[in-house]
Amino acid sequence: MGTKIYNGMILRDRTLGQALAWLRAIRPDCLANMQTAVASEICKRLVFYKDLAMNYRAIDQKIPDYWTVVEQIREAKVTTLGTGTRAPDWDYTLEVCLITHGADVLVLHYMENNAGYLATLKTECEDFHYQNQSDRPDSISPEDWERRRQVWNEVLPGVTSPVEVGLTYSLVSWPDIANVQFEQDLVKVQMPTDDQRRQEVAARLTEMEVVVKQGASGLLELLKAVKKQETVRRPSVLLCENPF
Repeated sequence: MGTKIYNGMILRDRTLGQALAWLRAIRPDCLANMQTAVASEICKRLVFYKDLAMNYRAIDQKIPDYWTVVEQIREAKVTTLGTGTRAPDWDYTLEVCLITHGADVLVLHYMENNAGYLATLKTECEDFHYQNQSDRPDSISPEDWERRRQVWNEVLPGVTSPVEVGLTYSLVSWPDIANVQFEQDLVKVQMPTDDQRRQEVAARLTEMEVVVKQGASGLLELLKAVKKQETVRRPSVLLCENPF
């Protein structure tokens, strides 16, 4: 079985207690980055639904409101935690597993979306990834690469799971994500530009046309047709005056 540690980092000359204290210290920054990212997604969707209704409206179509959009977060949480299905649009959780090794602490991070998390982790951590199923990066010396192999094999022998030997700390959880629904002022300031709004609507209208007409024969031709039509249509897209 191959070793694939894509998300490996290392905190040098730290005890487990010091590493945990550092994670607690950076949690507010991670939460703030998550809140901005989720608020932006909520705003983008709410605005999109209302802009789309200005340009296309099915009979008896109900325009999703703020709480309808927020419900999508709850559904994503239930799906992810209940069935293990990925939810890329809303999953901004961040977990870090700390594994002691000598005078250092190895760090494994788990995230679906990087809301500035990696930059925060890299303020103290060094890259320490390793995999034996690909060539060694030119930026890493053969000696360092071999050292990484030895270290990871020592702390994770065989099929050992990180949770069996390390301490897992949740910096950003699903309840944290859900709390963004109450930050409506933060959501409102994430308003996309008019051009971004028109682009989103134009793309959706064009996709709907393609589904109905199926005018292009191949995938490449289809993508070209969608891009061309979206660009032509964008200036004529109507925008709602007050999304909130």
